[in-house]
Amino acid sequence: MRQELLTTNVSEPPLVGLASGSLGQHPRHFTVAATLNHLGCRGILPVSAQNQFLELRMGLAVSLSEFLRFAPRRPVTFYEEGRFASLTDLLGIEKSSWSDYYAESKEEYEEGVDERFRELLPWNDRLIFDENTVEVFNWHFPLTALQGAAGDPALPDYLRWRMMLAVWTRAILLKNDAVAQQAAPDVVKSVPEMASIFQTYLNARTERERRETALYILLKQPTLSPFVLGGLPVSETSEELDYYFESSWWCPPSDTEYNDEGNEVPKSIAKPGFLTAEQLRAAARERAALISIGDGKSYLGKQVIEWATTSPRDERIPEALFIAARANGQYKYGCNSWEYDRHTREELERILRENYPNSEWAVKLGPPQE
Repeated sequence: MRQELLTTNVSEPPLVGLASGSLGQHPRHFTVAATLNHLGCRGILPVSAQNQFLELRMGLAVSLSEFLRFAPRRPVTFYEEGRFASLTDLLGIEKSSWSDYYAESKEEYEEGVDERFRELLPWNDRLIFDENTVEVFNWHFPLTALQGAAGDPALPDYLRWRMMLAVWTRAILLKNDAVAQQAAPDVVKSVPEMASIFQTYLNARTERERRETALYILLKQPTLSPFVLGGLPVSETSEELDYYFESSWWCPPSDTEYNDEGNEVPKSIAKPGFLTAEQLRAAARERAALISIGDGKSYLGKQVIEWATTSPRDERIPEALFIAARANGQYKYGCNSWEYDRHTREELERILRENYPNSEWAVKLGPPQE
């Protein structure tokens, strides 16, 4: 089951005529900002219009806290399988779809639906980051700025912990051990379902132990990404996904987009005016490094092969090999559609079968496919 959302009404024309961050500290900047503050908070405006005003106001921010104050958006509606509705209504629709042909009873079916929606329903009344906002974060915010944002009370707690997970993951991939160690305790405090596994990272005594434990965490938590994510949160473990990783981890960001004429052109994302030149340069370097890492599934698979070579007696290796092998299977909605890293997958499977033939993970993997 997948929920999507809209923050603007596609039937409404975009709001135009108000300047963005190009005004700098000109006196008119404050006049426009005050006007947008007023308009964006007026309850008489449709939610979609309020979101558009908030986006314009965000572009005028002169500090990180001010930017974060106007960064979240309120969803106009949610979408699932051809229906637009609130999450509460989607829950009711889902429950009403029970049929006598189902193997489970109506009561059992409804209990299952309630469980699936349990963590989603609070988002009826919460704010989210939309696609435009996460593009700004992921293009122009270096790791240290994202870390600052994750600790800024201008954001609701439920958005701050999501950003802190991105900070930790990015720090791990960029080999910034100091920031990763600073972020991990906040994850333990703020994300109860991940507290236990992140505590193992904090308990690691050496840089090598932390690096290997971080890799294991990434494999067990396939919703982790070095990029700030928009929309509704997903925090399923590999076990909860039954090791089916179609849209798990991350894909390398694209530097191009398609214009209204259907032509591929360089992507241009407006820079927040409060970020310094050095911060923007750091963000560009980090983005280039993350692009060079590439597809998360392939990257993790290669890291697991290296881990199995250097620490073959680590009891986590068989499970890591299995997860990485499944991750590098062929999926329709992978980063490059049906394309996948076949060489890495075959090497992972070979090591698991040859070096750990009696492990439960080799049994779960099964014999080689012809």
